[in-house]
Amino acid sequence: MKALSSSWSYEASGRASGVAVRPNGEVVLAVGMGPAPFDEGGGAVVFEPSGRVVAELPMVLPRSCDICIRQHFYPKQPLATRAGDVWLGDYSHNLFRLGADNAHTLVSIDDRSGVSMGIFGVDGSSALAPDGERIFVAAFSLGVVEPDGALAETFDFGSVVRQVTHVDGSTYVVNVTGAFDKTGTVVRWNAATDDRATLELPKPVVALASAEGWTVAAVEVAVGRIGLYELALVGAAPSAKALTELDLPTGPVALALRPGKRQVLAASGGVGVVDNRGDVTILVGSAVLVDADEGPIAVADVSSVAGLALSPDGKTAYVADSGGLKAFPLP
Repeated sequence: MKALSSSWSYEASGRASGVAVRPNGEVVLAVGMGPAPFDEGGGAVVFEPSGRVVAELPMVLPRSCDICIRQHFYPKQPLATRAGDVWLGDYSHNLFRLGADNAHTLVSIDDRSGVSMGIFGVDGSSALAPDGERIFVAAFSLGVVEPDGALAETFDFGSVVRQVTHVDGSTYVVNVTGAFDKTGTVVRWNAATDDRATLELPKPVVALASAEGWTVAAVEVAVGRIGLYELALVGAAPSAKALTELDLPTGPVALALRPGKRQVLAASGGVGVVDNRGDVTILVGSAVLVDADEGPIAVADVSSVAGLALSPDGKTAYVADSGGLKAFPLP
């Protein structure tokens, strides 16, 4: 495999927690609390595709009262809209909308549905609704968050929803694999009609990605080893075809599909290597570019993987790691 080298990198003030790319190519990195300007809470850093910093945007939450301790905002994986807005949320019902002009507004998620969703928020398991405005949020059930923050509706899938990803039109794939399941379960779901079809995979599904009608699932074959499956979602009965298996560092798995090609970038890592004293000595991460026909063709080594995104033209991969952000030109 070809070893990828970064063309530029950014060292974040706070711990990086995700990355998204706007339709115009601008890159948005979510960062946690750290040195100034993020000393009162996390926020976002916006870059041009060249790596030039456009804006550093701390997102400060208001105090509940004059003598109350301020809650700090720790954003998760951001979610970019077709209009160039970006949603950044945490797991405490705080949600910021970052406009295309980089002005940001706090929108608190308000559960008006009356259904308990547990601990949830907008992150990498979320997806935009067909209208491009509402957000589908994975939790105990599938929640629908309106642009004003109202949790207006929920859909029950009979299990905890781990991720929802948009395929095309009103079609989505929902991962309902249980935490202790030995096999994987995903549901092809029509958001307009609520029509559903279930697909079983041989191992637990840990990540989904879809672009331009092509959908890929990652399953956990063993600790440190994943399998990639191509999902065929057209017709009465969805099916899955095995693509390849990869050895990746232990950690949450992220997938991104390359526009215009049948290639998937699979990344994982961040748990760390522990020595005999119990100290974490290093963080280990890796991102592998896989062609559907040729198999693995390139790899990028990073310290960890907190988020993954591709440029609109598919020529650059952006990996958020524990220290910030790296850009990797793709072959």
